[in-house]
Amino acid sequence: WPWTDLIKSKAATIDQDFKLENTPEYRASKAYEASSQAYARAQLRRLLPSLDLTFTYGSQDLTSSLPGTSANTYAGILSLTIPIFDQLSEYSNYRQAANQAGQASAQKSFLMRELVPQFESAKLKFLNSLDSTLRREKNLSVSRKLYDDNFSRFRQGRVTVNDLLIDQNRLSDAELLAIESWYNLHLNFERLCHANGLSVGAEATCIR
Repeated sequence: WPWTDLIKSKAATIDQDFKLENTPEYRASKAYEASSQAYARAQLRRLLPSLDLTFTYGSQDLTSSLPGTSANTYAGILSLTIPIFDQLSEYSNYRQAANQAGQASAQKSFLMRELVPQFESAKLKFLNSLDSTLRREKNLSVSRKLYDDNFSRFRQGRVTVNDLLIDQNRLSDAELLAIESWYNLHLNFERLCHANGLSVGAEATCIR
């Protein structure tokens, strides 16, 4: 298994604190909410009057008619635009955009409530799986030692073949249970990392 030694050596330091901002679902939902709200504000501005100011400056040389003189001109235009003809259409667009923004906010709030229990469930399954795996790993070590000891006794003629087969079967069962536990632990480790929005690649950032 790729993370067996890593989990064994750093089981106590596995990052178990939920960080909502790390999850891709939350980041996508937050970005969608922000863009929806920005679009709604833009649609609202289209309904409001706009005030524009234009300023121009010009200079004309009058040397040909009046030597050494020039004329400067200044012009300022203040315009007020009030939308009238497309008000119904623009208002409909704004209401649609506002509803979409509201739905985006509600979706983010729902997602926040969903992600927390999902992480807690993944965390609990991982911790239970970790505890079971470490116990079965310890049981495997004991079974292997018993088998090795009885195999030495068998070679000395101190135990029967049936006694050795019993220990061999016990060791085989312990190995299968340990393999099954490590398999489940790796799956739960991946789910815990995913629930926390962390990488499960070669660096395994779920483990500090």
